[in-house]
Amino acid sequence: MKGSGEIMDTRTDTLREIILLRIARILQDVYQDPATDLSESTIFAKLAFKSHPQLNELRLALERIRRDEFGRCIFCKGPISTAVLEGNPTAHFCDQCAGVLRYRTSAQFASYRSSLSKNSRLSPSNSTAISG
Repeated sequence: MKGSGEIMDTRTDTLREIILLRIARILQDVYQDPATDLSESTIFAKLAFKSHPQLNELRLALERIRRDEFGRCIFCKGPISTAVLEGNPTAHFCDQCAGVLRYRTSAQFASYRSSLSKNSRLSPSNSTAISG
C-alpha cells in the first residue's frame, strides 16, 4: 500500500507532466517551436524570452511545485482537488474558496449594476420643467 507521501509524489509528477505538455503545446502552436524534450531544463530554456500569459501561469505553477506550494489554496492553504488541478494546473483556489470568490464577485457586480441603474434614472421629482 502506498503512503500518503508516495501518493502526493505520484500526483505531483502527473500534474508536472500535464503542465509540461501544455507548455509544449503553446510553444508549438504560438511560437512554432516544437519541444521534443520535455525535461524542465529544456522547457525553461525555451521559455527564457517568451512572455505569453498562459506560459507565465504554467511557469509559475512549476515554480510552486519546486517550492512545495503547488496544489494549496492561496486563501485557506487547504488542498486543491486533483480534479481541479488536472483541468486547470494553474488553479490558485480550492473549490470552497473559489465558490466564495465567485459569489462575492457576482454579488458585488450585481450591487454595482443596481446602483448604476438607480443613479441613471431621473425621477419625476428631480426633473425640471421648462416653461415657455
